[in-house]
Amino acid sequence: APVSDLPDSLFFTSGDVLWSLTPGRDPVAVLDTDLIGPWAQTVDATRAAVTVYSTEGGSSSEAVILVDPLGGQSAPIWGPVAQPGSPGNPRIIEVRWSWYGDVLLLLREDRTVLALDPNQDADQQPRTEPLVALPGGASDLQSLPSGAGWSYLVDGQLQVLPISNEPMTPEAPFSSDVDTYRWLPGTARVLAVPASAGASGPRGSILAADA
Repeated sequence: APVSDLPDSLFFTSGDVLWSLTPGRDPVAVLDTDLIGPWAQTVDATRAAVTVYSTEGGSSSEAVILVDPLGGQSAPIWGPVAQPGSPGNPRIIEVRWSWYGDVLLLLREDRTVLALDPNQDADQQPRTEPLVALPGGASDLQSLPSGAGWSYLVDGQLQVLPISNEPMTPEAPFSSDVDTYRWLPGTARVLAVPASAGASGPRGSILAADA
C-alpha cells in the first residue's frame, strides 16, 4: 500500500502569495501574484501544481505550472488557454495529484476531468481529451491510493469510480450524506464526516468504510 514519510516542506497560501516552509529555514515566497487559482501539492510536498492567470494584452488566459519549494517554476504543463470561462474553455476549479505524483487531475467547471502527465510540457501531453465527465455539481475529486480509480462528492454522496475502458457505475461506500472525506494510506479505506447527526452517529463522529 502506498505510504509516505513526513514531507521535508509544505506549501501554503497567505494573502496573494504561495509560500513554501521548510523547518529550520525562512519561508520562501514561491509565487507572489494575485493571479493564482486552484493549486495542490504532492503527497511528499516536493512540488505543487498551480493554476495561474494572465491578463497581458487585455485578454485573459489560464495555465498550469509546477513549482518547487525553492521557488523554481516549470513551463506550463497545460495551456495557456485563452479566455477561460468562455464557451469551449471551461475554467479549472480543482487540481488534484495522484498518490504517486505521476498524474495530475484537473476538474473543470463543466465537470470534465483532464489527466495530465506532470513530466511533460503542455505541447507534449499524451492526452488532451477529458478522461471522464462527472455529474453536475461534483466536487472534491480525489485519487484512490491504489491508483485504481477516482472519487468525488455529488449532492453529499461519496462516489467511487473505477478506472475502466468501459462505462462504469459509480459505487457509494456510505448510505448517508457526508461533508468531507479522506483516503487512508492503503488500498481502499476511506474516512468521512457525516453531513448531520442521525442514523450514521452523533455530530462529530467519523465514518469508515472499505471501497
